[in-house]
Amino acid sequence: MAYIFFPSPTPVFPVLPPLAWPVHKKPLLASRATKAATGRSTKLACAVFPRWAFTLTYGGNSWLRDQTQNIVPDPTLSGYTELEQLSGLFLACRGSYGEFYYNDPDDDSRLAQLVATANGTSTTYPLYYSWGSGPFTPAFYAPVGGINTIDAVYFNGVAQSPSDYTTDATNTQLVFASAPTAGVVITADFHFYFRCRFLDDTMVFSQFAKNKWEVKEVRFESVKP
Repeated sequence: MAYIFFPSPTPVFPVLPPLAWPVHKKPLLASRATKAATGRSTKLACAVFPRWAFTLTYGGNSWLRDQTQNIVPDPTLSGYTELEQLSGLFLACRGSYGEFYYNDPDDDSRLAQLVATANGTSTTYPLYYSWGSGPFTPAFYAPVGGINTIDAVYFNGVAQSPSDYTTDATNTQLVFASAPTAGVVITADFHFYFRCRFLDDTMVFSQFAKNKWEVKEVRFESVKP
């Protein structure tokens, strides 16, 4: 039996040219509803937290610029490997098999995000991001798919030394060297990733002009950490 070994650590979706519009992002939830003969409905929420589906497009004025392997070098494109970066991630993930981190440029950080109220014994606390306003403030909290950076941690609004905390092996939890005092409100400034997988086992790259490529759909969705 052949085994596929996935790259470690988790790869990060590359920083490429600005996306072509539109960019699609939608929440994915799951629920069940049954209706009795009397007309009364029974509903069950099957998903506590949403997953997010993304569809990105590269083209128009946002080509993937790349001098592929067997052409005469173009000095105006020296150093550009955008096609290879995206296709390389897709190949490394074996299509829809592997997972990667995606840094959503429109939603990748929180300031003074509530982490927890310390219980005096726990040293590990998962990081959540809040989302939304309106009838509920915030609308919900969801676990981060991966921590990019911890920019600051506060106890009752007082910044703590970075030497007093780190992240765990799953890269989703804040770990303190010693348990914070019971009743202390822990907040944090941080940047985070969505942990994702491609939805397809194929990806179409079209060469519009020499050294310029487009991809009409790069589809992936977040997975539970």
